Order: sequence, then structure tokens, then C-alpha cells
Amino acid sequence: MKLLLLLYILLLTNSFAKDNVWSKDTPSLSDAKSEKIIQMYQENNQTNLEFVEDIDEEVVYDFRENILMFGLELGFSSNREKVYNTTGEKTENFSSSSVKLVFGKDFTLWHIDYTQPSRIYVSYEYTLINEDVSYTTFMVGLQENMFYWSLYKNDTLNIYPTFNLELGSSSITRDTFTSSGFTTGAGVGVALVYDDNFEYFINFHSKQVAWEHPVDGVADEMSSFGLNIGLNYKLMYGDI
Repeated sequence: MKLLLLLYILLLTNSFAKDNVWSKDTPSLSDAKSEKIIQMYQENNQTNLEFVEDIDEEVVYDFRENILMFGLELGFSSNREKVYNTTGEKTENFSSSSVKLVFGKDFTLWHIDYTQPSRIYVSYEYTLINEDVSYTTFMVGLQENMFYWSLYKNDTLNIYPTFNLELGSSSITRDTFTSSGFTTGAGVGVALVYDDNFEYFINFHSKQVAWEHPVDGVADEMSSFGLNIGLNYKLMYGDI
């Protein structure tokens, strides 16, 4: 009689249950629960037998999506410019300082959805060589914020390495001649993000410019290596 009643309850439960009640993903009962059911059946006591529905595990991520990033950067560089042709060359060394405005957005390119460690940005930089000579640079860049290799992290801040590549164009006026130059850049550094919004950074940056020269057959190449420091503000979803 008890066996028939048990079979009836099981059939009635299955008739009202969803399809695929049991699957390969269904977790098995713990040993403690199994022993309790067997013991209660042997003692003919089903008063405290409870059926509890499985609760789907919800994955909660601890990051927010970025809307826009803008920042200010100051740089100090050591430069080397070489002007040469087939008959000879001239090299000049000098220092420079710069200020740079950056606008960009963080994306997820090849990592977990919505983590957005990659940044695409545009920048405008003003570089002062001396009192009479300066040049401007417009660049498009890609930066990898490697917060998945964090150097230090707690509830409010995260310190991690960064790497960036840039392509663009520079423009300079010397005496009465204005020339442009194809420009490439790369940098490695460390960033500190506080409370998702404020990003402080320091990095070592190199830049190469191939200037046009007013004399045919003469090449003008400039390379620089320096230190940049700055602050970015990251506007995130939920901030407004």
C-alpha cells in the first residue's frame, strides 16, 4: 500500500512539473538529505518531509559599463632629430614639454562581456620645444587596461598596468615653412582607478615623427622618449 501511494505521488508530481525536471545539470541530493529521507520512511514519519525547489545561481559582476572617458595629460620628453640625405646628416638633441587632451570610450574586444578593458580614443597634443618652436599632434589610439592583472586591489581602488599604441599626424611651423609628419607612438605604464570614475596614471611613452622637408631628397626624422602623468574621468552608466 505504501509503495502504491508513493508511486501515485511521483506520477502526480511529474504530471504538473515542467519538462526536463531532471537533466545532466541537476545537482544530486546531499548525503545528509538522502539519509534523512530514508530514515523518515523507515520510521513511517513523513510529517517533516519538505520539498524545496532548486534556486538558479545568479552571477553578479562587480563592474559597470563606461559611457565616455576624457582626460588631461602632461609630458616631459627627451628628443632626437636627424636630418640627412645621401651625402651626410645632422643630428640635434633637445628636450620638450607637452599637454594633451584625450577623449575615448572603453570597449570589450576579446574579454568577458561588459568588462571593457580596451579603450579607443582620440587625442590632441601641444608640444613646446623652445620659445620659438612648437608643434601639434592629432592621434587615434588603442589602450589595453590590464586590470585583470591587478598589482593591488581593494574595495575602492585598483592598480594595474597599461599598454597603448597610437597613429596620427603632426604639424610644425619653422620660420615660414609649415610641414606635417606621419606620427606613431607607444607607451607602457601603471594606472590607479578610484571608485570606478577617477583614473590616475603614469607611463613611459615613445613617439616618432617623419617630417616633410622643404628640400627634395632630404629626410627629417624625430624620435622622443619621455614620462607622462595625468588624470582621466570615466563617466559610467548609473552616474547620471
